[in-house]
Amino acid sequence: MKRLFLFFFFLIAVSLHAEDLNLGLYIKSNQYTGAQRTGLILNDRKPFQLSSKGVSLSFDLYIRKEPILFGFINRIITNTGENIDLLISPNNGEHVYVSLLVNEKRYNIATIEHNRWIPVKISLLPENKQIELTFGSQKKSFEHSFSNVHNFQVSFGACRIPKYKSPEAAPINIKNIRVYEGNKLIRYWQLGKHQESFCLDSIRHIPAHADNPIWLINTHSKWEKVFSIKQKDEPQFDFDPIHGIFYFLSNQDLQTLYTYNVVTRTERIIKDISGYPAGDKNDGLFYIPDTQELISFDLNNKTLSRYMPATNEWENKSVPEVDMQYYDHTQTYNPTDTSIITFGGYGHYIYKNDLFKIKPYTGKWEKIKIEDIDPRFFATSAVVDNNLYIFGGRGCKSGRQEMSPHNYYDLYKINLQTFKTEKLWNIEMPDTVNIFPGRNMIYNSSDNSFYVLIINPKPYLVKIRIDKPGLERVSDDINVDLKSDERINYTLYQFPEKQKIYALFCKQYKDSTSLFDIYSIHYPTLSYVNTLQEKSEPKIFYTLLGIAIVLASIAFIFFKRKNNSSETKAPIIKPETSLPSGSTDQEEVKRKPIFDSTHSCIRLLGKFQVKDKEGNDISGSFTPILKSLLLLILLHSQKDERGITNKKIDETLWGDKSEKSAQNNRNVSLSKLRSLLEKIGNVRIVQDNNFWKIESDNPAYCDYQMALQYIQEATNSQHKEESFFYDLLELLFYGPLLPNTQFVWLDNFKSDYSCATIDLLNELLKKEEFLHNDKFRLQIAETIFSHDILNEEALQVKCTLLYNSGKKGIAKNTYDNFCKEYHTLLGVEYNIPFSQIIHANE
Repeated sequence: MKRLFLFFFFLIAVSLHAEDLNLGLYIKSNQYTGAQRTGLILNDRKPFQLSSKGVSLSFDLYIRKEPILFGFINRIITNTGENIDLLISPNNGEHVYVSLLVNEKRYNIATIEHNRWIPVKISLLPENKQIELTFGSQKKSFEHSFSNVHNFQVSFGACRIPKYKSPEAAPINIKNIRVYEGNKLIRYWQLGKHQESFCLDSIRHIPAHADNPIWLINTHSKWEKVFSIKQKDEPQFDFDPIHGIFYFLSNQDLQTLYTYNVVTRTERIIKDISGYPAGDKNDGLFYIPDTQELISFDLNNKTLSRYMPATNEWENKSVPEVDMQYYDHTQTYNPTDTSIITFGGYGHYIYKNDLFKIKPYTGKWEKIKIEDIDPRFFATSAVVDNNLYIFGGRGCKSGRQEMSPHNYYDLYKINLQTFKTEKLWNIEMPDTVNIFPGRNMIYNSSDNSFYVLIINPKPYLVKIRIDKPGLERVSDDINVDLKSDERINYTLYQFPEKQKIYALFCKQYKDSTSLFDIYSIHYPTLSYVNTLQEKSEPKIFYTLLGIAIVLASIAFIFFKRKNNSSETKAPIIKPETSLPSGSTDQEEVKRKPIFDSTHSCIRLLGKFQVKDKEGNDISGSFTPILKSLLLLILLHSQKDERGITNKKIDETLWGDKSEKSAQNNRNVSLSKLRSLLEKIGNVRIVQDNNFWKIESDNPAYCDYQMALQYIQEATNSQHKEESFFYDLLELLFYGPLLPNTQFVWLDNFKSDYSCATIDLLNELLKKEEFLHNDKFRLQIAETIFSHDILNEEALQVKCTLLYNSGKKGIAKNTYDNFCKEYHTLLGVEYNIPFSQIIHANE
């Protein structure tokens, strides 16, 4: 029993971030043969009973964009042989619809929407003689007698119910299948953790059987090879995390760029580039996400060269000099001041502990010797909150190669403003261990850790934590072919839009050729064992669940989301940056952020984040239900000073439960939420009569609250100091409200905030005092884009300002990216030419 009890709590710990996981079942469709297509039958292939209360089937549906759009989403087959089918098919060979097919009658429900999760609910209501279908925001009813119907079976994708078999599976993903008898939840298949060919429901541990399944959670543990390319030499390379493009620059042919787009899976060769990059060999090729520029830099000569796609040229006109003094350094990006940071390296038999801080915008270079860190190369690094973290590498205290170099397994923190250095921890490893990390690491804010790629002896991901030493394995092996006579360079890249990590391996052979292999995995990553569901009997499950409810009241983890909520990926938000202004560099340094996000705060703009009094990120401590409860009370406290009623909370979070059960759940959850808020300090839940609200002695504890206050003040008053507007813009630049969180009740809050923000920013663009402040107007445009990526006013302002300031290539790139987004989201071409955009005000 002790083992089972610990296992249950292990499941809970893993599930705390289940909202971030890629869950569901990928239905293999028309691109496979009939026998290879995916089918799912619910309830251990046994029928559900149709009670007089009615039965409802709900699930989340994701329609993939594939060449052939046809097939069953799901089938309901009754004991009388009737079929109630949801399917995708063309109507008279023209538009493709999601349709409901009841026996021989077809009803078109909706046109196809690709690549987003859509809530679907089918209700069989014999007393009302109706079938109700909710598809997204649409709700329709259809008459049906249900004469002599007592039970029914349910399948998804290819139907393999005897006598009703069909291989026609629609190109879809599904998850969160729930079955209700009346208002009572009787089955819940999340389609997350699983066994090889079945998934157990969370209520009674009854399996749903799958043929030819692709479980999406496995993409968090298994690496997929996405690309391979052979080169004649050892090229430089980097990754564009905005558009998902790898760049390869051959050192034998500096007038050619090779690219690979991971979204479209297409290669491109850019030839006849004039000019030259600044660096050669292992020096820096770097893509800057904030400016969307490809930069080449040379640490030896402190030179930069930008690639300008509009004119297909490098900025530098001289051939780069080759003098490798910083071979195999680590390099990363600091969004706080838009600088490139490098550390360490090797050249002329000397290991380095030099830190370079490069500002491409100004051309300013800083070189600082970090005396507190031994010289080394092959270290890995990342920047978090203006601090550089450096892990591992190989070198020695003297820096001289002949003086017994060795591997390091230590973690350092360098303040990039003061360059104060702190050694956080060290791991003692036996001499037989020989681990080198990849060139850079990726920060995981949910638990204050880093993902690091290592080879030992196969490549895989480990997690290192800031607060304690250790290497925790968090992925399966990468099946890349490694040979002892190869020199290998490897690194990690993050693509937030697709929630993926890419591992790039550059294998260099004795004949001076190179082979690049690129692999991908979804994050957060899991070891394969953590994707598997326990094969427990229902009796054990109930016993375990009962113990957990009594001890901790946390069994809600098995009911991760209610019918009205889901967590989805949001559009990409640019990394946070310091707010540009019309002031001088010295004045910008003196400006302090209006919102202190270092400790005792709740962030809702751009992301959900909670920090305690000591500055620790405790966001991961909020289970989905606690997060929902916090947001409900907090947002309603801003909307109505009285807060939110018990009834409203219960209806929103526990609408499927009895009044007494909902009250018990609310009381337990409020108690847990109070404990978490105490860690923040001066933030508390207050009950006044029948209302709940959140109060604080610190008026600046929540960025959303501050932003609302500034918006109201800016709207109601015409006379403000310039500094007020810079503070306002800083808050609005954080981004939209909770972009990565989707609840039905949250939509109005989101749209109201974004509309208020955009309306106010449009007014600021018209203010006379800002008409000639180009930096301020550019920042307004960027902020509008963070709320509305298809805002034409922002497009016109940004393109015009960039074009008039000489950044014509960047202006055209901005326009081209807008046109692509416009076509992707609206399905039509943007018909206003670039020339008209940049001359709109003339």
